Amino acid sequence: MKFPSVATNRKLVTSTEINKKIADMTSVLQGFWAADRWDIRICPHPSAIELSKNPSLKNRWVNFDKVENIWLKTELKYFYYVHLNNGTWNAKSVWIRKGTVISRMLGFLNLKYPDIRSITDVPIKKALTEYRTYLAEQGVKTTTTNYKLDINQKKIPVYANSYYVTNLKQFMEFYEDFYFDGEEWEKDVWNRRKLSLSEDKVNPTSYEYTINFKGFENDYFKELVKRYCKLMLNTRSFSHVVDTASRLKEFFNFINKNCKGIRRIHQLTRKEVEQYLNEINLKGLKPSTVTGRISTLDVFSLLFKGLNGMILLLRSLSFKKIILKCRRHNHVILMNMYLNN
Repeated sequence: MKFPSVATNRKLVTSTEINKKIADMTSVLQGFWAADRWDIRICPHPSAIELSKNPSLKNRWVNFDKVENIWLKTELKYFYYVHLNNGTWNAKSVWIRKGTVISRMLGFLNLKYPDIRSITDVPIKKALTEYRTYLAEQGVKTTTTNYKLDINQKKIPVYANSYYVTNLKQFMEFYEDFYFDGEEWEKDVWNRRKLSLSEDKVNPTSYEYTINFKGFENDYFKELVKRYCKLMLNTRSFSHVVDTASRLKEFFNFINKNCKGIRRIHQLTRKEVEQYLNEINLKGLKPSTVTGRISTLDVFSLLFKGLNGMILLLRSLSFKKIILKCRRHNHVILMNMYLNN
């Protein structure tokens, strides 16, 4: 298997093509959707018609007229139009959940980027950093705190982007994908409806449409896993590869965070793998979950068996038993694992 180079540039269509796409958006945004102020009381979407009957409804408008930049305004309206009409969101999501969030974001975009020709003119990381500063100056929280139980059943905080930051990120990522100039395989999110998969690889009743490779902390490992998952789709189901991508992301992000200096696959040794196994053991996961993670790494490692200088992750000449103590379930699982001496 050929190792990937690290991706460094976004592959977007030319500015001329972007202008054409924005013109196409304008032709789609007709009638109600063309207005700079969306009044829920006259919105034709079925969920809006139902929501507008609520006498306690306070958020009546979505005001795009806050944005003076015509290009950006069109992209914004099309973004919400698509998500409403493809079923991703409903009127309650836009007018109630996102009402204040949208208003704040529109004010920021109009202030910071009055002259851009497309939101893709601004790198996502730069925009999010500036938006967090903008929100903080206005006294708005940029993170939210959730909680999960650790192995001892104690609540520990988990921090994530606030709804304000997430909304801008969704908007920008939508156009990174919309203007992408390349094959579906090259994207960081694969939509199975855009892939040429045989019928036996897809469950027609499944609502799982994407494989998400975002969130890798090392681009090299991300590209490696993408190529591996593309290969796996020749023999495995789509849902199986979704799980594979998620498990490998967890593993490589652990390596990136805890094993300094490991930036390429050939640098991995038994030591790093054992550290990861200890980590998942301490999480108190279900036996089936632990087995699934180990199995994923086991199969992944087979691709590198014949490579010069590669130290196999889980297979070697010797056989060793590892005892994984799942304290939450109060029993011990004996697993046969191939490890290097």
